[in-house]
Amino acid sequence: MLTVDAVVDTVPPEAADAPERRYNAAGGLVVSGGKVLLLHHSSKRRSEVRLPKGHVEPGETVEQCSVREVQEETGLRHPRIVTLLGTIENRFAYKRRRTTRLETWFLMELETDDPSQAASDKPEPQFAPRWCLLEDAESLLTYEPERLALRWAQAALTPTPPRAG
Repeated sequence: MLTVDAVVDTVPPEAADAPERRYNAAGGLVVSGGKVLLLHHSSKRRSEVRLPKGHVEPGETVEQCSVREVQEETGLRHPRIVTLLGTIENRFAYKRRRTTRLETWFLMELETDDPSQAASDKPEPQFAPRWCLLEDAESLLTYEPERLALRWAQAALTPTPPRAG
């Protein structure tokens, strides 16, 4: 059972009674040298900047899912999980349905310090991976749950000062 650390609810009042779909997803914030890997996705309908994540498949753990999704969507071969960041209950409306998606996020790193050496597979064709400075990423991300996950990653990367006394 996943523990929910935060809730983001953007369901408009007119969709409150719509049929609901629930599922689990997992993703990763890959960081290297003060940068985070973002995905640019453009279609005829819209342009988005996202973090890699996707559906947890039957029999798959959230850890396995996050690594698989990062590999598939970014082309990175061997992202490594550093730590669990948290789980967001993301409630939204899409195509006349309410959706509740439990999104579990992990901080990840590369096997190498050189990001150009880490990508050896092609990313999924709908995504264009781009490295961005951590401090600039929040203003670029399209969706609030992903901005929250980014803030969690920034907090995890900030050293805690020693306690006085």
